[in-house]
Amino acid sequence: MLDLAKHIVQTKSSHFNPDKFEDRYETAVREVIKKKAAGHKIEPKAPQKPSNVISLMDALKKSIAAERGHDRDEAPARRSGSAKRSGVTKKSAGRKPAKKARKAG
Repeated sequence: MLDLAKHIVQTKSSHFNPDKFEDRYETAVREVIKKKAAGHKIEPKAPQKPSNVISLMDALKKSIAAERGHDRDEAPARRSGSAKRSGVTKKSAGRKPAKKARKAG
């Protein structure tokens, strides 16, 4: 992972040329100052269209819910090989073992 990080940094790094850099915030602030100095009324601009930002937690929850719903539609839940051999399922994992009936003798 460290090699990958080094490679990314090396490929993305370059000499900073401030002439190519545009500070849009500074430009916007200067425009507002000029308008205010000229006596114009300053009103906030309408908000821009929201970006396509999603909540990763919500996406994960939807994914899990979809997968669980998908498993119900299919065959019974899959169990690991050791769980099949031991008879342990999610439902029986927390229960005490059943008492065996004694034979009358």
